[in-house]
Amino acid sequence: MLFRNNRDTERNELLHSKIAELERENNHLKEENSKLRQKNDEYADGAVMSDLMHHLTENLTNACQHDLSSLQKDVSDNVGHLEEIEILNKNNRSNALGINEEIGEILEIQQALVSNITDNYGSVSQLNAGVGTIGQVIDLIKDISDQTNLLALNAAIEAARAGEHGRRVRRRCRRSS
Repeated sequence: MLFRNNRDTERNELLHSKIAELERENNHLKEENSKLRQKNDEYADGAVMSDLMHHLTENLTNACQHDLSSLQKDVSDNVGHLEEIEILNKNNRSNALGINEEIGEILEIQQALVSNITDNYGSVSQLNAGVGTIGQVIDLIKDISDQTNLLALNAAIEAARAGEHGRRVRRRCRRSS
């Protein structure tokens, strides 16, 4: 875009330069016209003056037509560039609006994620409390199991002392542990 602006600036400077050149030519032609008037006064013959005026007018017309054609082309080119710039600006505006909509959607998703994370944090806290309770129950079961094993061991020892009758008790103890 900056490149185009520089190009447009260069073209504008070129146009100003051509306008200045035309003004110089116009001033020159005015001087020539003034000289011709002086010569007209000097020459009594109107035919010479008419030829000079015709030649001068023809040169002036050709120069003006050439410069005017060049200026028209430059103006037309600049208008074309301005139209291209306008299209690019419209596209940029459209893209910016699309990006704004996408940012809005991203913010909504982000807010939903924050809400889900907050909810999940509460669930994890409850789960941690439940895990603590389960750990206490497991410790209680382990204590009961240890006591049961001690009772079974004591029963086995007593059964060994009791003989045959003790063997039957020992078998029952093995089945229960």
